Amino acid sequence: ALDMSLKDAAPTPEVPRHPGLPCGLMNVGNTCYVNSLLQTLFHVDEFRDEMLRFRPPAERADGEKPAEATDALGSGPALRRQHSLQLALELRQLFAFCLLSERSCVNPARLLGEVVDQKGQKLPVGGQEDVSEFMLKFLDQLEEGLKAGASSEVDKEKTDKEASGDTNPVHDLFFGTQVQIFSYVEQPTAESKTESPEADAAPKTSEAAETAKESTGLVVNEERSDFLQIFLDVKHKDLYSAWEAANQQEVDYTTPAGSKAKGSTRVWIHRLPKLLFFQLQRVTFDPETKEQVKLDDQFDFDDVIYPDRFLHRNREKAQALEQHKQRLSSQRQALRSALQNFERYAGVEAEEESSIPAGKMLRNAAACLEANCGLLAAGGKLDDTEKSKEDLGLEGLELWHPDRAAAGAEAQHALQQALATGANWTTRKSQRRIW
Repeated sequence: ALDMSLKDAAPTPEVPRHPGLPCGLMNVGNTCYVNSLLQTLFHVDEFRDEMLRFRPPAERADGEKPAEATDALGSGPALRRQHSLQLALELRQLFAFCLLSERSCVNPARLLGEVVDQKGQKLPVGGQEDVSEFMLKFLDQLEEGLKAGASSEVDKEKTDKEASGDTNPVHDLFFGTQVQIFSYVEQPTAESKTESPEADAAPKTSEAAETAKESTGLVVNEERSDFLQIFLDVKHKDLYSAWEAANQQEVDYTTPAGSKAKGSTRVWIHRLPKLLFFQLQRVTFDPETKEQVKLDDQFDFDDVIYPDRFLHRNREKAQALEQHKQRLSSQRQALRSALQNFERYAGVEAEEESSIPAGKMLRNAAACLEANCGLLAAGGKLDDTEKSKEDLGLEGLELWHPDRAAAGAEAQHALQQALATGANWTTRKSQRRIW
């Protein structure tokens, strides 16, 4: 009875939705990641309006939709192009139902049936797949479908501009341009280091000197490419720290000359897309269990994001600020270490678990000296056993002068002198006295 009641309550395309509620998408198998992507794209106003304005050639000619793709086209680019065009039409229809109908939900099965590979073969949708991978495949095929639907003079002009380097609206919305800079220091090989005596005696030409300079100098390679999203590791806890870590990497590199070098890869954004996607990497591989583990760590980000430090045109200023930040971080770490040493002073011989704050240790030392001074001034002994100044290691202190009357002042003076001469003060858990 419970199952039947739940089944009756489940929304279907035939059931009208309640006023004020948005239209949902049916889950066709394990397609929650697909539905979340489609809902995200639907709520991008510029993209949704672009899809609703899309008109393929057959619709503009006689008002009919183009024929659906069939296997008669065989396989290859032609079949993929037909599926891509149909994918754009199905997405337009899905957006229209979500926006204009009273349905409680829409079934995206027809849309997902048009997702194909490069040969035009349908891709299985519903398995365990990363949404970032599906998004790249989906937008790539959709962009191809929008180009295939261009036939009018205006569309041809737009397509010609895209072919000449000008991007289309979909590309401008989701794809940005990045500059990847790879640098390393070329080290001289063993062959270049070994030279004949004649070569050593002969003066080097300017060309040879330039070659030697290049062989030991900094080599920089730049490459420009498009990007769809930025992958962030949640272990860095916040967006900016994770973004910085994602943009730079140190690698071991074998140079064309055969030498080993440390390479550095740095990524800068040349052009930001209108819609910037971040992909949080919440799945990692556990080498002990040999299994993938999901990370539920907290990740912080602000409502307003400032990408200035990651832009290619700001790289010089950004690198200068990074160096300044590193210097401040080193100074802060040194101060923290000094504060920890002061608060948890362990002395020379004391064990770590018996460490006490340096201030408390100095106060105990002063109190001990004052008490001993008072005892000596009264004619007493420090211990049941007679000890000399040499035995106590205090032969250089004025503490033992018999004519001194101000025991407190002498104690303070003795403590300062002992510390200045590097006397060995130790503090143990079981013995709080200095001597």
